[in-house]
Amino acid sequence: MFVCTGNICRSPLAEQLLRARLAESSRTDSMANVVISSAGLNTVSGVEMDSQAAAESLAMGGDPSGALSRPITRGNSDGVDLILVMTREQRTELAQRFPGLLRRIFTVREFARVVRDGQAATEIRRPDELVRYAFERRSLFPAASPGDDDIADPFRQSAEVHAAVAARISESIQTIAVAIKTVVARNG
Repeated sequence: MFVCTGNICRSPLAEQLLRARLAESSRTDSMANVVISSAGLNTVSGVEMDSQAAAESLAMGGDPSGALSRPITRGNSDGVDLILVMTREQRTELAQRFPGLLRRIFTVREFARVVRDGQAATEIRRPDELVRYAFERRSLFPAASPGDDDIADPFRQSAEVHAAVAARISESIQTIAVAIKTVVARNG
């Protein structure tokens, strides 16, 4: 599950891009158990995706049709193996709201950085093991600077800001997709 503030820009974009990347050159049945969703920390249900974020999604191969916001709740997050947020502040806020999720919450960029190395870990056979691997090793792969883990909110910003944010998300999603595909292929 991807989480951002309003669930109308970054998290639905990340959700759509991961779904598209996992569909590329994958057997559909092999990804059947991989459920991808998104939610917002401070949102209401039913708000359409931001038009600029939707345009970026389309341009990068995502499908923004029907994307509507929803808030993150205990009910829609309890069974989720992995929660990827956009900023360190959101990671902290989510862990404070739902302490039981702590081991499953990462920033998108943090998780990508850790699993980039983790792809070599041949013992990982299931996506939930990949999450545990990342949690156990997250301190071994610190960001070059604290802000490196954050993806800025492009809401009500220029097209250039939206494009830069989308590129930053896409880069991390590509790494995460490769890691998930590798793990699922091993489980074959």
